[in-house]
Amino acid sequence: MTLAKGFGLRISIFCWFLIIPLVPLSHAKPLNLGFAVNSPGSPPFLYFDVRTNAYLGVIPDLLSQAVSMGELEVKYIDSNRIRSEMFLYAGKADVFLSSSDWLATPEKLIQSDNLLLHKSFLYSVHPFAADFKISDLTGKHICARRGYTYPALDELFERELILRVDSTSQRTMMEMLVKGRCDVAIMNEFNAQTIFAHKDFDGVSFYQSAGPTNIVQLALFFRPELTAQRKLINTHLRKFKHSGELDKSLKFHAQNARQLALLK
Repeated sequence: MTLAKGFGLRISIFCWFLIIPLVPLSHAKPLNLGFAVNSPGSPPFLYFDVRTNAYLGVIPDLLSQAVSMGELEVKYIDSNRIRSEMFLYAGKADVFLSSSDWLATPEKLIQSDNLLLHKSFLYSVHPFAADFKISDLTGKHICARRGYTYPALDELFERELILRVDSTSQRTMMEMLVKGRCDVAIMNEFNAQTIFAHKDFDGVSFYQSAGPTNIVQLALFFRPELTAQRKLINTHLRKFKHSGELDKSLKFHAQNARQLALLK
């Protein structure tokens, strides 16, 4: 009789331990992420939609699943390419989209997996020669974005073989190009497509160089202590790329940004 009771007690305890794992655990606190935005945005990667009063783009699409699952809370912080890097060093932001080729000290930050390739082209209001090469720019004025580095042209700028004309935005770069204040402008293909859609450039013919002047890998750069955030985003990034969602997002936001340009 005593043995039976002891056996029954052991069964009860064993069953209790089986039940415990079935009790839902409280959700872990989401990781915080302050994302520095290169104002006024860089479509299709990250830009502000005045119609929805929200940031849209490939980056919000990438982060959306982690946000919806309660794994991540994201706050977008207005900044620019140079200031974003400084913000991370000062702890005022956690992450931003960039390339190691553009950073002053990339070794001070940690990087996500590569997101995609960023291609820069030259643009002109006159056709490029079929055999055009960079050395043909000698003595020419080049419209560039203030604070940006251009690996393919920086040495020529420093040696003053080509003359750099800085502007505060890609749109003003194109305005200066149209007015003849520079001979060519340099920018990535997506920014160019968005700007060309603006009504101010109706009737203007722009020409793109046959090949890119520079190709770099884009990635997310984090403060070095944010290894948990990087691990989480890398997990979602791999799914985002392998599922084909990255390509869909890129195509959608390239078109959406051009539609927004028509409203301005």
